[in-house]
Amino acid sequence: MSVGSLYQYFPNKDAILVELMVGHIADGGDRVRSAVDGWRVEGGDMDVLIERIVEVLLGLHREQPRLHQILMTRVPLPPDVAARIEAIEVAMVGELAELLGQVTDLGAEDAVVRAAMAASAINAMVHQQVARPEPPIPDVLFAAETTRLVTGYLVP
Repeated sequence: MSVGSLYQYFPNKDAILVELMVGHIADGGDRVRSAVDGWRVEGGDMDVLIERIVEVLLGLHREQPRLHQILMTRVPLPPDVAARIEAIEVAMVGELAELLGQVTDLGAEDAVVRAAMAASAINAMVHQQVARPEPPIPDVLFAAETTRLVTGYLVP
């Protein structure tokens, strides 16, 4: 597609980047939901679920690391787009909190707090791992250790 044709659909390059960001976040949400659905069908402990989520997010971010870095550091988000992204993240935290309520004896409020903390921790750790051209920890070991850390927090 030519640049001129592209600008028929988008007013400027920031608008293009915003749409790429929304697509990236939605794709991540879809992949995480798919991993959760697979886990529900197959069964397993919470550590299996967390490891799958970490692996899915690492894979997503490894596909196009430079694009991801640009999206996360240089895209100005209009309020409506920030609200869409927030809605996706809130839904994912809610789903994890629901799962925690099913597999632990945590009350609803504690499950939400732990789910939100775990989501933030996983997100931050994955971003830090992917931001390094040569991370000190191989991805396979990183996923296992992140799982151990997060599961230890989630499952009292």
